[in-house]
Amino acid sequence: MQPRISVSFFTTFLYLTSVSFSGEEVFNPEVSGYYKNLFSVTDQQAGEADLLDDYQRLRFKVKIEPVEWMDINIHYEVRTVSGDTLRLQQQRETSDDVPFQRLALNPNTRARFLDVESTFHSENNLLGFHALDRLRLRFRDDMIQLSLGRQAVSWGTGLIWNPTDLFTAFAPTEIDRDEKMGVDVIRLTWTSDDGTSIDFIGEPLDKQSPYAFDGDDSSWAVRARMHRGEYEISALGGYMATDWVIGGDFTGYVRDAGFRGEWVYTTVDEADERDYVRGLLSLDTSFPTRWDVYVAIEYYYNGLGAGNEDAISRTSFSRIGAATTGSRYGL
Repeated sequence: MQPRISVSFFTTFLYLTSVSFSGEEVFNPEVSGYYKNLFSVTDQQAGEADLLDDYQRLRFKVKIEPVEWMDINIHYEVRTVSGDTLRLQQQRETSDDVPFQRLALNPNTRARFLDVESTFHSENNLLGFHALDRLRLRFRDDMIQLSLGRQAVSWGTGLIWNPTDLFTAFAPTEIDRDEKMGVDVIRLTWTSDDGTSIDFIGEPLDKQSPYAFDGDDSSWAVRARMHRGEYEISALGGYMATDWVIGGDFTGYVRDAGFRGEWVYTTVDEADERDYVRGLLSLDTSFPTRWDVYVAIEYYYNGLGAGNEDAISRTSFSRIGAATTGSRYGL
């Protein structure tokens, strides 16, 4: 694969004003949203034309809190992708090209328990899809929260890479990070007065069928977090779609610089695949200059890989995609 550089030089944002219907209404809904358009140019290898692409995203948000101990969160989203990158993907999907040259553009291809998304157009270099990307019911009190349905899940401390973000990590090349993809889970979180917490997440799933459950496709994980001085330390473990994982992360300070780290060890069930470890260390700081200079350095290690493309099996390729994006279901 040849390296490519993508430069976004025109972005349009339109945020819808948040509206709260306060007063004596029972549900007191909060309505907000935004529209954005991102136009990008990708510089390919010498002798090939640049790739011109356009990406649009429209999102409506509704939050309802009928009582103080319960809330409902719903996000409806429409996305369109058009341009040369999509054209190349369509060509490669109909050829015998190697699988890792495919370009993942449609998040609706990720297997999830609920079937609340659809692709409404996929012809003539235009891909359009829409979905309920949040559909969460949450119960809470001072120490316990129980969340059911499609929601964002964020673990880890890294700035660019997040190996401990097991369910829906951002890809490091993803430019639009305003909203993380929702995942259909059951989440139970306990938090003490001193900030110590235990977070359990279970994802029922059958990759072949929505609204179904298969033990090999499903996942669960638990993360415990505590404070020690200026540091926040976490440990986690779980079962992620046939693989067992154990890991942890931390965040704190070295003098005035932020200091972070993550690591995950994964045991693989296939006989022809090997266990592997992923991890990172990062430092970031700002300088009190006229221009408010900010510097960040992050080192990421991925023990899953191969020296050349021929040595990457289809199974390990799916794992590499999972290690990068948290999708766990191929690219």
